[in-house]
Amino acid sequence: MNYLNLFIQFLTDASSESDYPSLPSGETIFEKLVPNVWAFLIQFISLIVIVILFFIFAYKPVRKIIKKRQDAIDNEIKSAFDNNKKSQEQRQESEKILLDARIKCDDMIEEAKKESLKQKQLIISDANEEVRQIKINADEDIKRKYESLKDDIHKEIVDVSLKATNELLKKKVTTSDDAKLVEKFIDKIKEQ
Repeated sequence: MNYLNLFIQFLTDASSESDYPSLPSGETIFEKLVPNVWAFLIQFISLIVIVILFFIFAYKPVRKIIKKRQDAIDNEIKSAFDNNKKSQEQRQESEKILLDARIKCDDMIEEAKKESLKQKQLIISDANEEVRQIKINADEDIKRKYESLKDDIHKEIVDVSLKATNELLKKKVTTSDDAKLVEKFIDKIKEQ
């Protein structure tokens, strides 16, 4: 309060002194600016109170709100940056896993192709061997049957010749008898 009293005294002393330059109307500049010291003082104090109230009720809360908003935005930016970084790392990890899976898949396909080619060759060689064996068996079987038939035909011819000779020896053969014997012989062969 001591400073306030000094300030009021300064203002009252200044209004009574005539050291200040005067205007053409005879008034000093101070009197023109401050026509009533008490009104000026009340307005000045009111201005200070309004400024203090504005500072307390408007500036500080708005500043707090702005600070909170700025912190929230900073946190969101930081969170977005962290999420972006995590997603980049996860994407790179996913790409690596996918690449490894593709390589493994290609290896498995290549191995399956090799295995199927080996199986194919094995099946073909087995089939060729079986065909060769069947052919050999068939050739041997044909040869045996040929020999057997040849022997059977030979025996049959010998038997027929012996029978024909016996018949001829038993009878005296004439050309008509000869034709009859040949026909009989042919019929017997046909029956068998």
